[in-house]
Amino acid sequence: MKSENDCTEERQEAELKGLQDEDEEEEEEGWGGEMLRRRISSHPLYGLLVETHLNCLKETYCFALSKLKEAMEESQLKSMAFINRMHWQLRELTTTGAAATAKKPTTSSSNDKN
Repeated sequence: MKSENDCTEERQEAELKGLQDEDEEEEEEGWGGEMLRRRISSHPLYGLLVETHLNCLKETYCFALSKLKEAMEESQLKSMAFINRMHWQLRELTTTGAAATAKKPTTSSSNDKN
């Protein structure tokens, strides 16, 4: 009859041998590359994983584009506000200048009256 220690040692040896056998099988099958890709791509949830990943990328891309659009619109609004202020100031200068010229008496007309 075997003691508990003997059974434990045999179990550990069997587990170790099983792990070694698995490692050897993986190396023989080329597990590191193509075989792993095949196993992953043939998994029933692989399509869902890819779809979810692509949706996440799309959302990230759309978020980045919306932030870029906001930054561009803000810059454009500031530029338009500046241009509108300059246009208003130029209009004020030309209107004020034209009104002052119209009100200002000419020296030649005052000499004609004398």
